[in-house]
Amino acid sequence: MFIKYSLTALLVAAPFIEGYLFSQLIVDDKDVGGPFEYMRPNDDIANPTLARPLVAPDALSSNDLRCGKGGDKAAPDSKVFSVGATQRIGARLHDNQTFSNIGPVLIYMSRAPNDDVRSYDGSGDWFKIWHQGICIGGPRINENWCNFNVDAADFRIPETIPAGQYLVRFEQIALQNANKGNAEFNVGCMQLNISSLKEEQPTPLAKIPGIYKADEAGLNYDALSTLMAQYDLPGPPSWEPQEDDNAAPKFPSVPWNNA
Repeated sequence: MFIKYSLTALLVAAPFIEGYLFSQLIVDDKDVGGPFEYMRPNDDIANPTLARPLVAPDALSSNDLRCGKGGDKAAPDSKVFSVGATQRIGARLHDNQTFSNIGPVLIYMSRAPNDDVRSYDGSGDWFKIWHQGICIGGPRINENWCNFNVDAADFRIPETIPAGQYLVRFEQIALQNANKGNAEFNVGCMQLNISSLKEEQPTPLAKIPGIYKADEAGLNYDALSTLMAQYDLPGPPSWEPQEDDNAAPKFPSVPWNNA
């Protein structure tokens, strides 16, 4: 279950936070393990309340866009969690953070070469598996964004995903400075070992960096403009697999290779 907080409570209870850290694995609506146990920590973990996002345009060509600043260094020490196709997987923000800045939440996946995600730097092919933008009305009202003041994001693993080890990349793009060309990217990666009985090639594939262009409308949104009648999600379209949406989980959720 995700928690949506009132803006008044947030302003009273917590200091202003410019960036977000994804830290907690969620499996079928339940927290599993501790913070950063299955999520790769990045350089901001030492002082998460002062976390700083990656900022366009420089972020668009940086390898840090894959898993956050220094996210690749933590790969060997982060655990891998085993799940099955059709289960729900999510990531919760660290230390009671919520998405207090407007913007979309996007989730990407990349299969690790040789199914060794602990040594994978994210330089391979990625595909978008899930996205969330506006739930109701127009983009100029904060509460119209599906994730506004929510503390987590999750998705259902497709039934037809190829089995293997994956990096799962969670991202929120904060748009408060996007009209200046400075969209802010809050990124975190988890490490999963996925079991599946079927197989379908995810498409389209893309590289990170390379998924976003500086002139995309979704990265240059003006929150103060009365002319912004809609919001266009940046990046490639999400994979739309051919699968049974009502399928039940087939595999147990257990830690994998944690020694």
